[in-house]
Amino acid sequence: MSGAPSTDPCPDELTLEALAAGQGDPAVRAHVAGCSACSEMLELMAELGRELSVSPPPIEVPAAQDRALRAAAAARAAAIRPRRTGRRAAVVVAACAAAVLALVAVRGLFTGEPPHRVATGDIDGDGRVDVVDALVLARALDRGAPMPGHCDVDRDGTVDRADVDAIAGLAVSIGPRPAARERQQ
Repeated sequence: MSGAPSTDPCPDELTLEALAAGQGDPAVRAHVAGCSACSEMLELMAELGRELSVSPPPIEVPAAQDRALRAAAAARAAAIRPRRTGRRAAVVVAACAAAVLALVAVRGLFTGEPPHRVATGDIDGDGRVDVVDALVLARALDRGAPMPGHCDVDRDGTVDRADVDAIAGLAVSIGPRPAARERQQ
């Protein structure tokens, strides 16, 4: 394999791999024939290819052990399936509950009435009549937003600045507050 030393630069490993696989340029083949380092590398690649092409012998698993492994895998799979179904059912129930709550809230927005009991003057629905309620009502009136019935604090049939003043008066009163009117949805 060794002839006169080659003066050409040695090819890279990819080119030598192609040559080992039966492909390659005749000029590269001529270089390898004259270069001991490339010939040695090509022989190592060919030997490695032969070793890798040999399949390992099949592993024989005793029948009893095979049955035991299959039974354990089936039992594990059966144990996992119900938990996933339970989680999925819980997610579906939670999603339905959220949808119902959203529907109730939206219904309150469209009917103009809150979906729960609200004290007259409690515009923001936080359970208290305070200055924030007067501010929220004043801003809504400025925007021209439609006002639900529980905003008519002075009960004159119209929601206006007088109701804002009445809420502010309720919020800052020191004495006993008048009985708050509640509306049931």
